[in-house]
Amino acid sequence: MGRIVTLKIYSSIIEAELAHQFLAENEINTTIQVDNIGGMQPSMNFTVGVKLMIDENDLEKAQELLQLVK
Repeated sequence: MGRIVTLKIYSSIIEAELAHQFLAENEINTTIQVDNIGGMQPSMNFTVGVKLMIDENDLEKAQELLQLVK
């Protein structure tokens, strides 16, 4: 296992969840990192972003897969 890096930053949790699920279906594990005070300040997603985190060893394959669904 390599370092955990940011694959992409989304402006909404829904977009991040869709990408997370799509990659999971292609056997790539990701984690969503969001700082919106436990959902109490969802508007923070627009300023801070919702990060899709991934093992650096899977980064290239995940980027290629996400390009297919643009």
